[in-house]
Amino acid sequence: MNRQTASVVIPAYNAADCIGEAIQSVLAQSRSPEEIIVVDDGSTDQTAGVVRNYPSVRYIHQSNAGAAKARNTGILAATGEWIAFLDADDRWLPDKLQRQLDLVASCPELRWTYGNFWIHDQSDGRKWLAHNAQLALDFSKKGDFFPNYLPAYAAGLSVQTLTLLIKRQTLLEIDMFDPNLSWAQDADLALRLAYRYPSVGYIPEPLAWYEHRRPGSIASRNRTNVNLRCDFITRHLELSRRHGCLAAFQPCAVRLVQRWIREIATLDPGTDTSRFLQEFPDFLPAHLRREIWLRRRLGRVGSWCVDRYFRVKNRIRRTKKS
Repeated sequence: MNRQTASVVIPAYNAADCIGEAIQSVLAQSRSPEEIIVVDDGSTDQTAGVVRNYPSVRYIHQSNAGAAKARNTGILAATGEWIAFLDADDRWLPDKLQRQLDLVASCPELRWTYGNFWIHDQSDGRKWLAHNAQLALDFSKKGDFFPNYLPAYAAGLSVQTLTLLIKRQTLLEIDMFDPNLSWAQDADLALRLAYRYPSVGYIPEPLAWYEHRRPGSIASRNRTNVNLRCDFITRHLELSRRHGCLAAFQPCAVRLVQRWIREIATLDPGTDTSRFLQEFPDFLPAHLRREIWLRRRLGRVGSWCVDRYFRVKNRIRRTKKS
């Protein structure tokens, strides 16, 4: 059997304080990649100097254009058959690459794979697994792949780029990451992959360590942006329809709309969420509409009380089930 070749792409912007740990986590892999590429997206700190401390790492500099463009630059420069991604402030666990390459070697029909990971909340030091392992097993076949990513995504088993391993040729086929998106680039990529190649490899054990709620991150800056979320849903309703996957994507859209409108109403009850109601009325049940209305009327303190009510209610429900 021919050895699978893998390139690792790490986009970096002003990451001098953390990129060393990211690179070391790749160098410490039980199965080394054929190459590590760091794409410096116009950093103004000492990122370049830190990367050059690692002679085996290939360094590429570009003018600041965003993480999607930086990843695409790395994909085009890569020589490996498979591309793996890691952000400069995240880390891989030691067997990440070996386990994924073993999986795709055993399932040659697969074009992409991902897995579970630890989330570390920088605000309070807590950590938890991104995906419920039992839920993942329920959706998998023999524990190593999902026949269709879309139902798994609708259930909450979403992708993060730090565990993705994708065939380079497949990335080129779908036009790689969309540099026009300022948010949810990984979710967008995974959905576009799934419309063409629904089967995806999956490893339920954690493969990486993700830093959550990084100050100033794109995710934290856009946590209450209604327009970005509505545009995302509209885009993928159309893309999924074009690929004959609308029925499979609609449960994903319903889950996302309901989750996002509740999150926004919780974080900032004063945010105008009417666009959700206007564009996706069939995705919002009456009880959720009442909840959003109540949160807006009660403000932050009242919304906190609503959260407490739901936490107690859910705790009682779990207790009764057990």
